[in-house]
Amino acid sequence: MSKSTIAALTTLLVLVINFSIAQAGITQDPILMDLTKRGVTVSWETLDLNGTIDYGETSSNLDQTVDVSGNDGGMLRGKIECLKPDTKYYYQIHSGNDTSDVYYFFTGVEPEAPFMFIAYGDTRTNKEDHQQVVDAIIDEHPEFLMHSGDFVEVSIFVWEWNDFLDVFDDLSPYVPVVPVMGNHEMWGGQPFYRKYFSTPDHNGGDSSIYAFQYGNTYFINMDVAQLYMTGTAQYNWVVEQLELAAEIPSVKHCVVQAHFPPYSASNHGTDTDVLLFRDTYTPLFEQYHVDVVFSGHDHNYQHSEVNGIHYIVTGGGGAPRYGVDPESWTVAWEKTLNYIRIDVTDDTMSLTAKRADGTVIEQFDIVNDFGGPGSGEELPVPCADGDYDEDGLTDGEEYGMCTDPYIADTDGDTYNDGEEVEAGSDPCDENSIPQTDDDTVDDDDDTVDDDTVDDDDTTDDDTVDDDAVDDDVTDDDAVDDDAVDDDDDDSTPTGGDDDDEIGRASCRERV
Repeated sequence: MSKSTIAALTTLLVLVINFSIAQAGITQDPILMDLTKRGVTVSWETLDLNGTIDYGETSSNLDQTVDVSGNDGGMLRGKIECLKPDTKYYYQIHSGNDTSDVYYFFTGVEPEAPFMFIAYGDTRTNKEDHQQVVDAIIDEHPEFLMHSGDFVEVSIFVWEWNDFLDVFDDLSPYVPVVPVMGNHEMWGGQPFYRKYFSTPDHNGGDSSIYAFQYGNTYFINMDVAQLYMTGTAQYNWVVEQLELAAEIPSVKHCVVQAHFPPYSASNHGTDTDVLLFRDTYTPLFEQYHVDVVFSGHDHNYQHSEVNGIHYIVTGGGGAPRYGVDPESWTVAWEKTLNYIRIDVTDDTMSLTAKRADGTVIEQFDIVNDFGGPGSGEELPVPCADGDYDEDGLTDGEEYGMCTDPYIADTDGDTYNDGEEVEAGSDPCDENSIPQTDDDTVDDDDDTVDDDTVDDDDTTDDDTVDDDAVDDDVTDDDAVDDDAVDDDDDDSTPTGGDDDDEIGRASCRERV
C-alpha cells in the first residue's frame, strides 16, 4: 500500500471518528481567532447546522446578533464585525438547545497604541503541566496568544485533543489564539488542527500560513508541514509579506512564528529539516531587520541572537523538558516550563521570559528599525506560476501572490476597503464612500462636479456646472457655462438671446 493511500485512509478515519463523537449543542467552549481592531471570529464544536452569537458592550445587554450557518467539519464559525477599536465586548453563543456562559474579549488597538501578547508552545503530553502554564498566562491578561505548535503528542487521537482543550478552554473564550502547526500535527492530525484552528486568510496566506498587522506590528505565521525551501510557494509568500510590511508606514516591528527554531542548542538543533529552515530564512530575517522569531520544537527556553536578530525557543508549554548545551550565540536558557510576555510600545518591544510560577527567567528590550536600510533590496517578489502540489491551481492562485491585499468589500458598497480606508471613510458603513475624486467619474457625493464625464440622469446635483456637456433637461446651476443651449434657467425668455454659443446663433437666424 502506497504512502499516499495510507495517508488518505488515515485522514478519512480521523474524520469518521471526529463526526462520531461530535454532538448537537455546544460540546466545547468557544475558540477566538482572527482578532482585528474591528472584529473577531468565534468558533465552537457542534453538529448543529445553525447557531447565533449575541454580543454587546455590557454583559446585561447583548443587543446585537450574528447568525451562523454552514457546519465546517463539526464546527460553527461566526465573525463579529464592525466593532469599535480597543473596546471590551461581551458575547454568548446559542446552538441547538444549549446556551453558553457570557464571555468577553477586547478588540484590537490602533497602530499608535501600546499592547501586550503572550507566546508559548509545545503543550503536548502533560496536561497538568500545561495547566500550570495556562494559569500563569491568565494572570497576565494578554490581548492575544501565540502558540508555536505541537498542541498534542499523537494528533490522530481525539482524546488527546480533548485533554488539550480541557485546559485551553480556560483561555480560548477570552483570548484570541494565533497558532501555527507543529510536526506532531503533520502526520494524521492535520484534520483536527484545521478543525479547531481555522486560521485567517489575510494578505495572501492559505489556511496554514497567514499574516496580519496588529497595532504597529506585522505578524508572519509559517507552516513547517508545507514545503518551505527557496523557490517554493511558502518561501515566495514570506518574501512578499516582508516586503509588504516594510512598505506600511505604521508598521514598526515584525514578528515571525514557526515551529522549527532557526537556532537551537538542544535536541533538535542539528536536525536536517531545522538546519534547512535556518539556511533558507535567516538571510531574509536579517535583510528585513525582523525583530524576533518565536519557535518551539525543543522543550525548554532559549534566547539566541545572531546578526542582530533575536530567536526565541518557548517550547515549555507542557511537553517533557529537554536540556540545553549552549552555543556561542546562546544568550539565555533554562530547562523549565515557560512562556513569554511581550509588551509593545512605539519603537520598543519588551520581552519577559517567565516560568510557570510567574518568576522571571530574563527580560530584554528590542529597539528595532524593521524595514530600515537594505530592506527589500536584491530580493524581487515573483508571481508564482508553478503548481508544486499538482492540484490544478497555480501557487499564485493558492497563496494570493501578486494580488491587492485590500480588495475586500466588507460593507458591500462596491468600494473596496483599501480605497475607503485611504480616503478616510469607514469600510463598515455601507453609506460611507471615498471622498476622493481622482478619476474620470464623479463619486456623486461631493458638491463640485470636477470630472469630464456626465454622471447624472436628469438632474445635476452639483452647485457648479463645470463640464463641456449639457447634462440635464433642467439646468439647476446658477451659471450656464456649457456650449449647448439647454433653454432652462437663463434670464433670457424662451426664444430670446441665450448666453451660450448655440443660443445666440438661433436668435440671429430668426431675424
